[in-house]
Amino acid sequence: MARGDGSISKMKTGKYRVSVVVGRKLDGKPIRATKVVPTLAEARKVRDQFIRERDCGLVPNGGKITFKEHANEWHLKRVASGKFARAYLDREEQMVRLINGYIGQYELKEISARLIEDLYATIKQDKVKERGTYSNTTMHMVHVKLRQIMQKAVDYDLILKNPCNAVDAPTPDVSPRKALSEDELRRLYKCLEDEELQAKRELGLKEARRDCRKVASQRTMLFGLNVVSYALAAKIASVTGARRGEVFALCWGSVDFRRGELDIHQSLTERGEVKPPKTLNGYRRLSIGKGLTSELEDWKSQQAVELAKIGVVQDKATPICCSCTGGFIELHNFTRWWQRFRAAHGFADVKLHELRHTQATQLIANGVDPKTVQMRLGHADGSRVTLDTYAHARVENERACGSYADELFYGKQREPRFRVVKKPA
Repeated sequence: MARGDGSISKMKTGKYRVSVVVGRKLDGKPIRATKVVPTLAEARKVRDQFIRERDCGLVPNGGKITFKEHANEWHLKRVASGKFARAYLDREEQMVRLINGYIGQYELKEISARLIEDLYATIKQDKVKERGTYSNTTMHMVHVKLRQIMQKAVDYDLILKNPCNAVDAPTPDVSPRKALSEDELRRLYKCLEDEELQAKRELGLKEARRDCRKVASQRTMLFGLNVVSYALAAKIASVTGARRGEVFALCWGSVDFRRGELDIHQSLTERGEVKPPKTLNGYRRLSIGKGLTSELEDWKSQQAVELAKIGVVQDKATPICCSCTGGFIELHNFTRWWQRFRAAHGFADVKLHELRHTQATQLIANGVDPKTVQMRLGHADGSRVTLDTYAHARVENERACGSYADELFYGKQREPRFRVVKKPA
């Protein structure tokens, strides 16, 4: 038998032991695939299979690893990598658990395109029966996750090809983005101003009643402070188009009052973690105009007074939109407030993220080049806005974004018209 063809040896029990060198360790020692079978004929078949798999670059018997074993190992390595947000990994774990419940016991080599198509149909049927509905968007996410898991099996040479590539991905549901008109945006902003003013008035009355009662006990929180912050946060989102987590991660050290700018360099997660942006484009300085800058100056002074009542000293690390204790708010609390606010003021179908889409739509409609809008929103690439006709963003156009907010929300005279910079020939 030629070198590398493997060996078959008869054991004292009468069975046959197959051994084939399938690779080398870093120190040069061989890696062997072995198996014990009852007959010589079967031993030869196993030996030939090992050699074929080795010559094709596959790990011998790699396809016999169950999907559950491979998927769980894949997920745990992604957790250990530290590259993904905790909330994302939690959703991924739920998805892996869902798929494992249906095909976890299958060996990788047994998973075919037909099996995957049956899997999707079964999941959809079961979930509709259980919940009454199950979106195509979620089914698309299941497909994406399964394809990633099976592709890693291909990368590890456990299987030859990814069966998901032969399956049509479920088409995600299309939820049309809503962009508010200028009149709608003005009305929304006016409602937010009224809500903020009312929250400040109620906070002042509550504190006045406390003073009349001459309550001297030390407090650790100031109820009502968070409601002011909710309204202010929505106003900041309206002016800047920033993401919810970016708005609530803003601290006083992020504000340049002289230049009228906000420095976006971090984001607050659902878990209350403050993290840097996912991409370099997420780091940006946004012009906010004189109107909002003036409001922030007033709020900074008032917030410092209110926080002092609970023994908190305001500094550069204090959140602009703070909780009752002066720290970062819990995003789910804001979400509940936003839902009540929308319903009360006739904006029931407006999500906070749609203020971001509105910002892009209105700025482009008012002459801002898409490259500047892309940079203002912190998009990682130009896929969200058309860049074919436009080239580089201009500092004066970013300034004009703040000027536009001044005119829209505060009725102040706009600075010179936006410059539309044509792409060089």
